[in-house]
Amino acid sequence: MSEQATSLDLDGVIFSRPPIQITAVFGYMLHGNGIYEPVRNLSDMERSVVDEPITSFFEKRSYKTHASRKLAPDAHQFIEQEANERDIYGNTGRRNKKNWVDMTKQTLDDEKVLRFFKDFFFKPKGVRTVESKGAAISQLLKRYKNVKHVDDNPADVLPLAKIFPMVQFFIVQDLTTGLLFSRIEIKEYPNVKRVPRLLSAVLK
Repeated sequence: MSEQATSLDLDGVIFSRPPIQITAVFGYMLHGNGIYEPVRNLSDMERSVVDEPITSFFEKRSYKTHASRKLAPDAHQFIEQEANERDIYGNTGRRNKKNWVDMTKQTLDDEKVLRFFKDFFFKPKGVRTVESKGAAISQLLKRYKNVKHVDDNPADVLPLAKIFPMVQFFIVQDLTTGLLFSRIEIKEYPNVKRVPRLLSAVLK
């Protein structure tokens, strides 16, 4: 077993998505830096896959959108390089419903990268994405001496960065990163680094 682990957000990092954090931007406009308040619920979570149908119109539409996403341009190369030295975990806001889990793994398998992932952390019902990701990182820190997390959403990264100063966080930039995490604020988060592309998050 490796002593190093990499926690990877999927959408916007491994899978291509529109380069805008709509929910985070609206939250920032309403609450400012309040969206970066530290996360309180980091306890171990029940993540067993649940066999529940997708019933709502909005979830059906979201599922269809996510199912159409493909690997980001440099994702395959990044994953291969990481796997040489580190155990890789998917750490995503996608639900732990069977349909979502199966679809996600099938897409990764189709893209020839599923075999590089040691395991996945999907989001349980009733839990915020940032809480789910934080609890996953907390679990990994119990098993590994060195953990890093790669994400594209500052609203998920910054609340966790101060809780886990020993974790190196990388934010893959999109069109809203400058608003949500300006270069002026970088000094407040010494363990967070903005990178222009995924391959820049490879630790030398």
